[in-house]
Amino acid sequence: MHELTNWLIGIEDASYGFYLKAAAVFNEDKGLAAMLRHLADDEKIHADVVRRAYDLLKNEKEEPGLITLDDDSRHGIEKEFLYYGTKLNSGELTKDELVEAVVAIEFSECNDAFLCVLGVLRDFPDVYYSSASNIQQHKKYIEWFIKSRPEYSRLLEKISSLPDVMERNLLVVDDEEGMINIMNVVLSQEGRVENARNGAEALEKLEGRHFEAVITDVDMPVLDGIEFYNQAVRKHPYLRDRFVFITGGCDESRVKFFKQNNLKNLMKPASIKDIKKTVGEIIRRA
Repeated sequence: MHELTNWLIGIEDASYGFYLKAAAVFNEDKGLAAMLRHLADDEKIHADVVRRAYDLLKNEKEEPGLITLDDDSRHGIEKEFLYYGTKLNSGELTKDELVEAVVAIEFSECNDAFLCVLGVLRDFPDVYYSSASNIQQHKKYIEWFIKSRPEYSRLLEKISSLPDVMERNLLVVDDEEGMINIMNVVLSQEGRVENARNGAEALEKLEGRHFEAVITDVDMPVLDGIEFYNQAVRKHPYLRDRFVFITGGCDESRVKFFKQNNLKNLMKPASIKDIKKTVGEIIRRA
């Protein structure tokens, strides 16, 4: 988490600089320039929040990774900044490309990473809730701007195609509070997320509810993930192919179990991209 937080500080600073310079370059379009300055102010706030999270983390022992941002995603985000930043500096960036850049940056996985890092500040409710609210309003402001410009309707369609979180129920089962919080953030755009701290509690959640996907750890007190799966599918056969196991260790017996039952499994630290991709595949199949 230390490395991810440090990387994210650089991204937030880069966003702030990009938006501020773009506002100056495209100042003749008053509405666009105002929007860019607004985004720059937000990015400065985001950078300060991530620095606070980093300060809290740096003096603590780094725990085994629960989640990370894979190299392809990092490089993709960095490549976007390099491409659009170079064109902006050379005077070659068009207005259409600029708005496309805003959407590409703001609806990328770096916002998922920001919310994951923000979880470090849960013990500081004033900072946590105001920051979480700010990033949601940050996105809404961009949507509002695009809706006001018919020429960018194609981008609005792209934003609107994001999953409707009200249509799907997901169950995350893990005895680690930190992992629960992180998974809630990562999967928040995939559906309505419910939580259980062990297999026994999860079995109760399954009663009278329909879940598109169940994401569970293996090693848990009371009832572990594998026995939870066995009991769950006996009572609710439709769940047989809707489980994703995310675990910190995987011995030969577990590998055999996963293969025999054709189950998806990820190892900690699992990347945001892999989690969303794997859960998304199960949702689409369901």
